[in-house]
Amino acid sequence: MESVHVQSVSRGVSEVDPILLSVSGDNTRRLVFLPLIHDNADKNGAVRGTFVYQRKRKADEWEKVTIADQSLSKLKAGEGYQLDLSTDAVSKLVEGLMQIKEIAKQVNEGATNTTYVPTKTEIAPILKRLVETTTNEELITELGRLGADIGLRLNDLVLQARIREAIKYWETHKTDASEEAWQKFFSSRPWILTLLFAEPIVILKSKMYVGGTNATAKGGKTVDYGLVNRQTMNTALVELKTPLTALLGPEYRSLYPPSHELSGAIVQVQNYKYELLKNLRAATEDFEDFDAVNIPTYVIVGNSDELNMPVKRRSFELNRKDRRHTVVLTYSEVFEKLKLLS
Repeated sequence: MESVHVQSVSRGVSEVDPILLSVSGDNTRRLVFLPLIHDNADKNGAVRGTFVYQRKRKADEWEKVTIADQSLSKLKAGEGYQLDLSTDAVSKLVEGLMQIKEIAKQVNEGATNTTYVPTKTEIAPILKRLVETTTNEELITELGRLGADIGLRLNDLVLQARIREAIKYWETHKTDASEEAWQKFFSSRPWILTLLFAEPIVILKSKMYVGGTNATAKGGKTVDYGLVNRQTMNTALVELKTPLTALLGPEYRSLYPPSHELSGAIVQVQNYKYELLKNLRAATEDFEDFDAVNIPTYVIVGNSDELNMPVKRRSFELNRKDRRHTVVLTYSEVFEKLKLLS
C-alpha cells in the first residue's frame, strides 16, 4: 500500500485519502470511498465515510472529490440507489478500512503525523514487492544511505528471520524420514552449515562426486556436501542421515554402543574421504581454489531426544568423542545452536 495522508478538517474530524475501489479503462470514471476519522469513537465509530462515483476529462487530473446534492433523504417511497461492487472492489474497501482503523487509533491517541506508513500487517507484502522489483545493487545503494547502525540492525533482523524460519521447519518436520528432503533443506539454507562450524566454510557442491567409478562406469560415490574453507581452501565432507536414524544400539554390559546406522554413516563418510584423496587430481581439475589436507568429515544424524537416560548420554559422548576424524552432530543439536543465536 501507498502511504496515507490525513488532514484535520474540523475539531475531532480528519479527512483521509480516498480508497480507490474501481476505475474505468479510459481513466475518466472511478468509484471511491471517502473515509473520515472521528475522535468520538465510542459514539459513532472511529472511521466513517461515503461512497462517491466521480468523473473527469481524460486530460485532467483527479481533483478533490466534490459531492453533488443527491442526499438519500430526498428519496421518494419506492425509490433507491444501486451501488455495484465487484469482488476486487470489496477487497480493496476492506483492506483500506483495516489500515485506516489502525491509523485512527494513532490519531485518537494524539499522534500529529499527517502521513502514515502502512501497518505492520502490510510490511511483508511491501518488502516482497520491493525485493522483486529492485535490483540487488539498487537495494545495497539505498540501504547504505541509512547509516551503519541501521544497516547492522537490518542484517541482524534478516538473520533472525532466517533462524526462526529454520527452527519452525525443524519443529514441524523432525519426524521426516526422507534423506532427500533434508538434503534439499540444507542446500536451500547453506548459511546453517556456515554457522555450525568454527571454520569460515561455504558449500562447494551438494551431491559432490568423490570417485569410486570402476571400469564399467559403476560404483561412483557422492557425498551429500563438499565444503571449502574460504581462507585455506581446504575441503570438508558432510554426510546427512535423518532425525529418525538411531544413535544407539541394544544395551551391552550396562552401556549402549553406537547403532549400526551411525557406525555405517561414519565409515561411509571416511570412505568418501579416502576416495577423494585417491582421486584428488581429478577433483582439483573440477574445482578452482581447492585443496585436501587432512580432510575433516562430519555426520549429521539422529535426535538427542533418544538419549533419555544418563547412561545413554554418557555412552553416546564416549563414542563420538573417540571419533577424532569425524564429528557427529545430532539434528536437535544443530537446531539448538540456532536457538542460541536467535
